[in-house]
Amino acid sequence: MTRIKSFTIFEILISLSIFAAILSIFSLSFSNFKKREKNSYFIEYHQMILKIEDRYGKTEWSDKDQKIRFLTNGHEDTYSYFRFKKASVQMTTSEGGTMPLIDNVKRFKIFSINDRLNILVEFLDGTTFQNRLMIKKRRTDVLPK
Repeated sequence: MTRIKSFTIFEILISLSIFAAILSIFSLSFSNFKKREKNSYFIEYHQMILKIEDRYGKTEWSDKDQKIRFLTNGHEDTYSYFRFKKASVQMTTSEGGTMPLIDNVKRFKIFSINDRLNILVEFLDGTTFQNRLMIKKRRTDVLPK
């Protein structure tokens, strides 16, 4: 009688348990990666807020012509505004200079509610942040041409 060589049930169970252990380690590391990515977005978002908000209180905003513009005291002839382009938010000056603020953005909105400036950023993975900025509205709505 010839014996057919094959795997025993015990060998199959061992190989399945090793495969399950490797799969569980992979899923844990993937979930940690997603958490780190979300923390990275949180840090990038708050770095952008720090760049916008002037800690010395020199920056004010105005919404003349339905556009929100940032004005710096002492530089009355220039202003800055935001531009959303190719999944990136940029701050642009009236003189043509551009500074990238944040990348991997799906949606960006800056709006005013009761004379308070609000900002909303949604990243490509769906993570969303919204803040009220601590920038005063300029009472005399005079902007450079």
